[in-house]
Amino acid sequence: MSKPKPSTRRHNLMTVVSVVLLISPISLTMLDFVVAADVISGMGIEILQGTRHLSSGVYLSNITFTLDVRVSSADPIFSINITDPLFELTVDGYDAGFFFPQNLISVPLHNLYYSLKFTLGTDPALTDYIMSSRANNLELAMSGLASASFYRHFVFVTLTQSWNWNA
Repeated sequence: MSKPKPSTRRHNLMTVVSVVLLISPISLTMLDFVVAADVISGMGIEILQGTRHLSSGVYLSNITFTLDVRVSSADPIFSINITDPLFELTVDGYDAGFFFPQNLISVPLHNLYYSLKFTLGTDPALTDYIMSSRANNLELAMSGLASASFYRHFVFVTLTQSWNWNA
């Protein structure tokens, strides 16, 4: 059996190295894209702290809800970011409005913290109903353009929870 010529062996090695160098960046980019998409699809909202304050009027009253929330991802590999987030709050089925946070409280790797303020203007009867309850059913929704690594996607995340104001 004859041995291949040294130049043929070197040619085969160069071909293998060239193919590996060509495929590696494409494969790593695709892997990065898939993992980042998974990070964004696994985002959630958690209410860390909440208060409500009443300012009474004769015909209308305002209830101000202040919520400190965390938007997080279960995967700490990529840092996440939300461009122009919009939050909406519903309290016991009544719309408390929208809030556009101007800035983040802090930005660790996979958590974004926001301080949100909503005002619900209601008649005195509804105000009494909402304020007399120890707990209210809150629905908090967030939408915005989320990004992780090179992946960007518009997200809509909701949280429905009974919140005990006296806890």
